[in-house]
Amino acid sequence: MHSVATDLKDHELIPKWIARGFWYCEHFIPQWSSSEHLPKNDDDPYYKIANRTIHDLSSLLFKGRSPSKDGTLEKIIENLKA
Repeated sequence: MHSVATDLKDHELIPKWIARGFWYCEHFIPQWSSSEHLPKNDDDPYYKIANRTIHDLSSLLFKGRSPSKDGTLEKIIENLKA
């Protein structure tokens, strides 16, 4: 998602299938991951960080910039690549 958002951030038009995929992920993943049936530790920040990352990636695609001013998104992406 990061590669696509970065590649398209300066484009005026985004292919509909890509926009739909980003929109779906941004809305479905937080809803699904908050399910009471999903075993999780409330002290673990994993889901909160993951959901924020999905939101930031969507913002990068649709607005051309990430809402995180301190480079948080880029740090998370670098950690995922490692």
